[in-house]
Amino acid sequence: MSEEFKGIIITLETRLESGEKETIEGLFTPQQWQKIVNPIGPAGRLLSMQVGSEYDAKEQVFRNYGKLLGTLDEPIILMKWGEGDPYTITITWIDPTNQIAASFDTTVESDCDEMHHKPEFNKPLRPGKWTVKMLYQWMVVAETNFLIVPLSIKNGQRITEEDAEPTNSGPPRNSYVDRDFTSMKTIFQLADSESIVELANEKGKTTGAELHSWVDELVGTFWIMGGFCMDIEKTNGAECRGLTKCSDVHWSTKFPDPKSDISIPRNRRS
Repeated sequence: MSEEFKGIIITLETRLESGEKETIEGLFTPQQWQKIVNPIGPAGRLLSMQVGSEYDAKEQVFRNYGKLLGTLDEPIILMKWGEGDPYTITITWIDPTNQIAASFDTTVESDCDEMHHKPEFNKPLRPGKWTVKMLYQWMVVAETNFLIVPLSIKNGQRITEEDAEPTNSGPPRNSYVDRDFTSMKTIFQLADSESIVELANEKGKTTGAELHSWVDELVGTFWIMGGFCMDIEKTNGAECRGLTKCSDVHWSTKFPDPKSDISIPRNRRS
């Protein structure tokens, strides 16, 4: 049985026109962003390249299964490899304003099957779509994207105008580490980020409905709706005929699990 993460089930409690409460479940699945840009060198050995947090090195999985990251989280890149020749690669992190946040070199040994790395970034991280690029001999061979979601809740409360900017506008001076990687921008043909940073800083000040719209817009680019169902065991479901019963949907928490059934063997002896 595959243990690959498929998505997140969100449970909603609704009230029908009749006044009766019902439960709706929705499956949301992440889009896959990893791609091979140039199938040379280490790209031929690369099995997967993803970014998440709360990495369990023993089990080689992210305990943050959905890889949902906010501006104060600690992103980790995980690369899994097949066997092959050793290679020296460069891993470069690029934020949503085309700022090169960090870059490091590492060697993939011939017997290496897993490699992970957590940069010590200054916080907060800039909200939006980030890119991690893998270079070999200064050529991009693979890349992946991941999302940093702006915080709309902080310490259990809706974020205020006072907290919004220092939480959702990137690190001080837009500097993630104590090193300048500006000279690398020509490799990736990145546009000048000054005007982009100004727009991002303004976006980082938003609160309320405007902030929630921003969150929805970003999440919608990384997650897709896999389906909805309704727990209609207790009603005739007339108000929601367009929704399938959750007990008939294989991904639902209401779908029967034969492994959990407890029954008495028919040939039980006294």
